[in-house]
Amino acid sequence: MAKHKHHSLISLLFAAKAASRRGDIRRRDDYLKDAFNHAPEEQLAILLTQAELQLEHHQLEHALATLTQLHHKYPQHLWVAGQLANLYFRLQEWQSLAALMPLLKKHRCLDHDALVKMEVSSYSDLYRRADSFKKLQKYWHITSKEAQKNPEALGAYCNQLIALDHVREASILLRKQLNKQWDDKLLGLYKVIGKASPSATLKTLLLWQNNHPNSAPLKAQIGLCYLDQGLLGKAKELLQQSVRLDCSHNQAWQALASMARQDNDFRQALHYLKQCL
Repeated sequence: MAKHKHHSLISLLFAAKAASRRGDIRRRDDYLKDAFNHAPEEQLAILLTQAELQLEHHQLEHALATLTQLHHKYPQHLWVAGQLANLYFRLQEWQSLAALMPLLKKHRCLDHDALVKMEVSSYSDLYRRADSFKKLQKYWHITSKEAQKNPEALGAYCNQLIALDHVREASILLRKQLNKQWDDKLLGLYKVIGKASPSATLKTLLLWQNNHPNSAPLKAQIGLCYLDQGLLGKAKELLQQSVRLDCSHNQAWQALASMARQDNDFRQALHYLKQCL
């Protein structure tokens, strides 16, 4: 009897898969419903099949409901956790994904690169939501060392440090990371922080230029520093070097246009502004 019941369940699940391959979603769901009625004690196998078929047909909301139900009942089921994580990532459900990360990392449910990518996206969202320095530190300390080095995660963390009036910590962290691994986006953030001490910032930028002589964003930031200090000749020289290296650097073109306007050279200013378009 039990053997016959098991055979009938397998037949229903195979029939559901066949209907799914034909694109007959209504018939697929009828077979799955029959499977539930026939063997309710085999809920895990039936729901796993249901989730798999829903994912195959990109029924993301339906698959999310099924996988959430499965994860609630079987929280240590690693296939479920991995599929749920993939779905959270696709739907950008960062808080839910962050809650799942400890399990994913502990059991390595997904490949290494995918886990780091998920960790960076979900924890970056946690940093942005942190409303106290204590919470922000807590989230940072549970972030893996590899994810901490990622420019997106580090930038989000430092931005929130600045928002919570911990500018010095952000400055130290950014400088340390840029000394180890160059990133143009982090450079822009460092320049924003450095406005409080322009001379020290300029000194650091000039040191970095020794190691990165062909970085257009770095030359632009040095030029902007000179501009802030009223050193117009040096500012113009560095900004022009920047756009020669990268003609799409709009910040440098805009600064050059502003300088030309101040010199009443409106024709040149218009030429610079056109380069931004």
